[in-house]
Amino acid sequence: MDIPVFGLSLICLLSSFITFGLGIAAWIKDPRSSINRIFFIAMLFTSWWAFGEFMIWQMNTADGVLFWLKASSIWPFVIATTFHFILAFTNPPLYARNPVLLPALVYIPAAIIAGILLFTDWIFVISAHP
Repeated sequence: MDIPVFGLSLICLLSSFITFGLGIAAWIKDPRSSINRIFFIAMLFTSWWAFGEFMIWQMNTADGVLFWLKASSIWPFVIATTFHFILAFTNPPLYARNPVLLPALVYIPAAIIAGILLFTDWIFVISAHP
C-alpha cells in the first residue's frame, strides 16, 4: 500500500472514531432530547460509512471491495439524518407544522437509493484488472 492510500485509509478510520465519539457524547448529554437522538443516529450512520470506506481501502480482492461497498451502502441515510437533524435543530415553520412529512420525503428516497446500492449493480460494478 502506498503512502497516499495509507493516509486516506487512516483519515477514514479516524473519522469513524471521531463521529462515533461525537454521537455518543451528544446522546449521553441528554438521551431524551429528540435533537440529540437524531444527531446520535446521524453520527452512527456516518461512523459506519467511514469505517466501510476504511475497509474498502484495506481490501486486496474484488470480492472484498464489493462486500464493503454493499456494507457501506447506507450513505444515503447519512444525508437524510443530517438533513433531519438540521430541520429539528432549526425548527423552521414548515417543519414545526408537520414534523413527520419533511423527514419522510427525505428518508423514502434514501431508502430507495440504499436498496438499489445494496441489492443491484446499477450504481457500481466491481471487476478485477490484472
